[in-house]
Amino acid sequence: MISVETFNATVPLVASSLGVPEFQNLSTANLTQQFMTTLPVDFSPWISYPNESVVPTLGLFNNSLYTVVDKTLENGQAIVPATGLNISCGYVPATFIDVNIAGGAVDISVGDNVYSIDVRATPDLMVPDTIWDLDLDDSITLYTSNTVLDSEGNPGLPVIFSALPPSTLKKIEGLQSNVTQIQFLKCTHSLVPQSGQIDTEFNTLNGASLHPNIYKNSSRWISSTNLDFDAPGSTLLGSNLWKNMLNSASSGSYLNE
Repeated sequence: MISVETFNATVPLVASSLGVPEFQNLSTANLTQQFMTTLPVDFSPWISYPNESVVPTLGLFNNSLYTVVDKTLENGQAIVPATGLNISCGYVPATFIDVNIAGGAVDISVGDNVYSIDVRATPDLMVPDTIWDLDLDDSITLYTSNTVLDSEGNPGLPVIFSALPPSTLKKIEGLQSNVTQIQFLKCTHSLVPQSGQIDTEFNTLNGASLHPNIYKNSSRWISSTNLDFDAPGSTLLGSNLWKNMLNSASSGSYLNE
């Protein structure tokens, strides 16, 4: 019988890698913003394509970006840094004000602001053509005419037209719209440092190794007042570039899915 003591076979190696770039100065920040609000926005609908051989997503796993290594590295496993993008949304209470017959819209008050929403637009838009970005913190306010339910089947706090006085409801029906409600929501994002294990030959991430795991597979409506809103960061991922991309893509079809 031969007895062999177990040992750690991990060997540290220096390898070149590709990760998330950082802003170097105001000029590169502006150039990056111009790039990120054009090409990636058009590419975004294909990220969820089931065949990765058609649309490779190396460096991206669910809502995390991870570092990939140079292919000249020996085949094996490597621990790499990653960054998780944590997006949280809550409902925003809104109050119906009036019907703008000439504009084919309804006026709704949200906080200190009054918005005129064209309800003649396609009723199933998840993010309509107009997104109000009046938030100075790292958040964005959106609206949808869809019924948005959480995992327990609860709605947020939408403005439901059928609950309005009959005279007002008649005016809305006169707009010949199929929209029956408007739901406002406010979303914010934060960054979570992570690490994970990749296959150095293919640069694919072992999803089970990603830590901490912040992937969300359930939801529960809460008021947006219960969310944490911070000032935008100075890094590429920490900046408010994410909501600028949404603003640029608000007319894109993928946001309507």
